[in-house]
Amino acid sequence: MARRIEAYDLARTFAIIFVFVAHIVIEQTTSTTLRVAFAAVSPGLTMSLLGFISAALLSARAEETGAFLAKRFTRIYIPVWLCLSAVLIMQSFLGTSRFNADTVVHFMGLSGVYALLSAPNYASVGAGLWFVTVILMMYLLLPLLRRLFGHRNGLVHLLIVIGLSLAANQWLHAGGAWNVVIAFCLGTYLGVNGRLEALNRRSAGWSTVLAASLLVVSALATADVIPYWFRGLILPLYPLAFIPVFFFAARVLPRPVRAASTFFAALIYEFYILSFYFINDGFRDLFGPSVRMRLQIPIGFVVTLVVAYVLFRVGSRVRRVAETYLLGERGHAADGRPTPDPGPEGTSS
Repeated sequence: MARRIEAYDLARTFAIIFVFVAHIVIEQTTSTTLRVAFAAVSPGLTMSLLGFISAALLSARAEETGAFLAKRFTRIYIPVWLCLSAVLIMQSFLGTSRFNADTVVHFMGLSGVYALLSAPNYASVGAGLWFVTVILMMYLLLPLLRRLFGHRNGLVHLLIVIGLSLAANQWLHAGGAWNVVIAFCLGTYLGVNGRLEALNRRSAGWSTVLAASLLVVSALATADVIPYWFRGLILPLYPLAFIPVFFFAARVLPRPVRAASTFFAALIYEFYILSFYFINDGFRDLFGPSVRMRLQIPIGFVVTLVVAYVLFRVGSRVRRVAETYLLGERGHAADGRPTPDPGPEGTSS
């Protein structure tokens, strides 16, 4: 296991747990205030953190392109295939499975095209997998992004990419895709220019003030008090404001909390993929419609966590075999285990 960066583990844990709860609350609550509060944070802040951390951990790594892509693809695809297969088996027993051409698209990791084209999904799987498509695209572009942002005009290039992404976010809707693109590019720029450590040294007080201000703006835009497009303008600021806060939290939180975050962060990719099938309609298919929302959250969380852990363990073994086959002795330690490798959302596993 790689040396963990506890601040990143805390950020990932916060992001995924908040996404999990937000998907339930936003769909089921009758409180406008509660709905606005959760929608103001997710998916804006949450997916921004995941995209930024993934780039921050990968951008400065010196690795041959073929080996890099082999590791990335095994880490992306093996959990997708295992998780979706497990969900389809479960749905077959429940009588809710729908296997068709759309299902194949999701297994290919191309679910993001549905959001980009506003096309309907007729499969019983695929929810939330737009993120996989975006991350795959960013991994393929990472060698180019390293050179682009490591150039003497790298900051100009970054600002151009952010500007184009903000325009696309306004007029070319694709879920939260452009948010992740912005965060990934920002993380890459800071990584290749050796500026990530500055986030650790930044004042926690001022960062907290900035972070709170961004959430207020997002909440006001979500509630239509100010124009909704203000939400897009603050997307590039999320990592710069919140990552220093998580570095501060990693220094002051009790060790058991940080240890729990480290454990959870290792399997959040599987947890994210599976979570959509143990909440809302998926939860009702399993447990019936009578369970109230305040019970659905803990029950759904525990069930998702247990299944994610089992599939993470299985997937780790499959990845070990796949990487040994693809890379031989390269990329493996002396005991045969895969060398530490950040996951698609920045986890090491």
